[in-house]
Amino acid sequence: MRFLSLIFLFSCVAEKGPLTYSLDGQRVLPATDRPEVVTFEYIQEKILVPKCLECHAWVNEPNEVNRRITPGAPDSSRLFRLMVNGRMPPRPAAPVETSELEIMRDYINQLTR
Repeated sequence: MRFLSLIFLFSCVAEKGPLTYSLDGQRVLPATDRPEVVTFEYIQEKILVPKCLECHAWVNEPNEVNRRITPGAPDSSRLFRLMVNGRMPPRPAAPVETSELEIMRDYINQLTR
């Protein structure tokens, strides 16, 4: 019986690889189309233009976006906090998704002070 239990346990082992956690504490696998280094152009194309451009033309200007970000400190960044707490974009627009927030967090963390 022990032998069969061991076989069962080994057959249930997940694939090896990095395991990440979302902002809400859920285990998620890394996105396959996500770059290793998140650039301004990437967040602009994937998040800022679709979610913010309708009301905020400044999302096309890296300097204007970076004025609203504290490099290396997403939780201190005004732009990130507004996205996390759901104030931006305002309703009835769909909120920023958890995966998009994680990308924004990565971008801000990559910036140097």
